[in-house]
Amino acid sequence: MSSLPDGTDGRLAPEAAFSLLGHELRLEILWAIWTAPDGTATFSEIRDRVGVEDNGRLNYHRGELTDHFIRRVGEEGYTLRQAGLHVIQAIHAGTFTDHAERERTTLDGACGDCGGTLAFRYVDDMANVFCVDCGRLWNEHAFPPAGVDGRTNEELAVAHDRWERARLRLAADGICPACGGRMTADLIPVGHYHDYPTHVRYECRHCTFHPRETLGERVLRHPATVTLFYDHGVDLAATPCWELPFCFDEDYVETETDPLCAHIRVPCEGEELVFAFDADGHPTVVE
Repeated sequence: MSSLPDGTDGRLAPEAAFSLLGHELRLEILWAIWTAPDGTATFSEIRDRVGVEDNGRLNYHRGELTDHFIRRVGEEGYTLRQAGLHVIQAIHAGTFTDHAERERTTLDGACGDCGGTLAFRYVDDMANVFCVDCGRLWNEHAFPPAGVDGRTNEELAVAHDRWERARLRLAADGICPACGGRMTADLIPVGHYHDYPTHVRYECRHCTFHPRETLGERVLRHPATVTLFYDHGVDLAATPCWELPFCFDEDYVETETDPLCAHIRVPCEGEELVFAFDADGHPTVVE
């Protein structure tokens, strides 16, 4: 059975919402409003921007967008609603229109399994870090095609790392980075998802978006970790995850199943933090 909203709860059904965008002029109207000063345009300004002289035709298509993708401001102005803004952003992020690929690029750091060479590549809108020698996939997340433009492979790898960290921070705070809905978290043992390390899996109660991050990635943001590394001259915000072995190497993790919990060791220059994770994926410093 489909889990998509069907419109019976007062919301617009998905097929109806997307059908409203099924005309080139309507996308031009959205773009005309988006590019107007302060993101607000009157009917006459929209008409001049899209180059349509037939007021009746323009008014019909403008009316189809009103209340769903645009809203009135004052007596004569129109601005984008959140849905209209997402449409414009998705188009310019290349989500619906672009397809980019990048050949693999060797990275600093070594594979936690075999000590081999780590590499980065971008294929099918997915950025991933993997071992050239043993084939182990260490990290894989979606990244907008527009982010590829104007960046070298090395810059793209760093941008992907920071993009995903920002999104995962929202998820860990209980806020879905896709829709803003409430997120839950669960501790998932190693091997449950292919050969992915022990990790925290988030899931949005609203849109079911379900990102995941390793225990090492999760504690990178913890004040204790940030302070420890900063005291040793390391800025974690500027250090890619693949240069920190504890982020992906299961050797730093111990997991128990009854009850489900896990510990991770975070070493730095002869010192070490130990975090305990409960079944809800919440970390606490224990040493």
